[in-house]
Amino acid sequence: MRMLSRLAAGRSAIGRLAVAGALAGLLAGCTAGATIGPSPDPSSPPVESPPTGAGSDPGAGGSVPGAPGSGVPPSGDELPLPSPIPTFVTPTSGVFDPRPIDATGLSAEVTDGRLVARVDWVSGVAPCSVLARVEVERTGSTYRLTVLEGPTQLAVACPEIAMFKATLVDLGPAVAGSFTIQATGTATPVTVTIP
Repeated sequence: MRMLSRLAAGRSAIGRLAVAGALAGLLAGCTAGATIGPSPDPSSPPVESPPTGAGSDPGAGGSVPGAPGSGVPPSGDELPLPSPIPTFVTPTSGVFDPRPIDATGLSAEVTDGRLVARVDWVSGVAPCSVLARVEVERTGSTYRLTVLEGPTQLAVACPEIAMFKATLVDLGPAVAGSFTIQATGTATPVTVTIP
């Protein structure tokens, strides 16, 4: 019995030492950089230092909005938004149950004498969302594109991660005329005029 009480007392002392050490570390971190000295006279006004980066040089950093290293972004229209860069994908065989995917962007150009469309969309990652094909339906001078995706593996856990994708679609020889390209989804149709 005496042995158990000594053991319990020893554990309790170790626990108190650990807590005291942690508190000492916190206090040391909170006072780092502080100076010890007399308190300022309450009747004297506080001394203010100029803000970092203030002055005539806006590139000096500090708190000048938009200055390099300031941590303060430019305001309003000055803030450039980066253009997302898609991952280009190509059709893959072995896709199970392909389904239509909404296109978010379209563009087209003539390349090497052929009319080529670029279609953009956002979907999941492989093996859960893989491009099977892009169906092309032509009616007169209008092309309608439908992106079809599906999984290449069944019974796998699919992470909910969005991926910006794009693919190129060869629409055939570039013959003279004006052509409209549309896609299922929210992509704005584009018109291409070939002289």
